[in-house]
Amino acid sequence: MPQLPEGIQAVKLEALRDYTQVFDLGAFTYPRPSLDASLRRLETLLQMGVTEIFVEPLDGYLRPVVLGKGFRGVVILCTAGGKPVAAKLKRADAPPKDFVREGELGCIAAGLEVGPEILGFNEEVIVMGYVDGVHLEKACRFLETSTVAEILDKCYILDRNGLDHGQLSDASHHVIVTSEGPVLIDFGNASMRRRPRNVSSITSYLINRIGRTHEMLRPYLRRYISEPNPSTYTVLKQKILELLVKGS
Repeated sequence: MPQLPEGIQAVKLEALRDYTQVFDLGAFTYPRPSLDASLRRLETLLQMGVTEIFVEPLDGYLRPVVLGKGFRGVVILCTAGGKPVAAKLKRADAPPKDFVREGELGCIAAGLEVGPEILGFNEEVIVMGYVDGVHLEKACRFLETSTVAEILDKCYILDRNGLDHGQLSDASHHVIVTSEGPVLIDFGNASMRRRPRNVSSITSYLINRIGRTHEMLRPYLRRYISEPNPSTYTVLKQKILELLVKGS
């Protein structure tokens, strides 16, 4: 269970449904409050096995603990089966992006042991395992070479299986470094219809964030992009790690 600030508590989901006057359910249909839509999503969470939601007191109400807020969804902290989970709720003003497709691709990533477990999804909600760690943006300050290798390996697994994450050129909030290794999250822009560029995208991000130059990597990166196979990947990975070690 993640460390939570004082005042945050877990509340049974039925309590939110029966005592809506006590709870601020704005996060359920952000940014357009709708009691009917919020209650519908509460029922969906119950059907997906969510039993509790974490709330915090604010302005006289109890508000859901928000883990993240993006262009398409709001992620809140819940529990299911006694374990922490993250529930992604589609924003009311989000474009008609297919949450079902995101859930399906998230399941593929989870099956490859690259992304978090997906517990359930529909066109409005995705429930997934909670990932307790540090976003890559902050983790870059203290990344071990072994962790960089793991991140590259997970991106290569996606490449090899034809799944392009789509947002790893700025992976700041799409990779979480945990005590058990890195986890890729948020497959809202993922696709299996375009050529995967996970390794090349994460390489550019890591080198830029850690303050290294691409020049010596270019021939190895070009070779991998033109012929993505275990041999070209192994050479590229070795060169990336050598560059990081030399610059440390």
